[in-house]
Amino acid sequence: MKSFWQYQPTRIVFGSGCVNEIGKTIEGFGKACLLVTYHPSKLANAQQQACDRIVDLLQKAGIRVEHYYGALPN
Repeated sequence: MKSFWQYQPTRIVFGSGCVNEIGKTIEGFGKACLLVTYHPSKLANAQQQACDRIVDLLQKAGIRVEHYYGALPN
């Protein structure tokens, strides 16, 4: 295997009400977002509501959201 180098900086945004700014945060990366979660039947009600809110905020900001439900716990 050929050697390679990868640089992947991580930016973490947190604080009261910061989810309301998710559209502005994501739009700096492009116009599409992949949201990865467990299947809705495996999410608690509050978790599903949070996912729905995030999708709604992103769509209102003009971000296309693809929601992949196939994540498995590790």
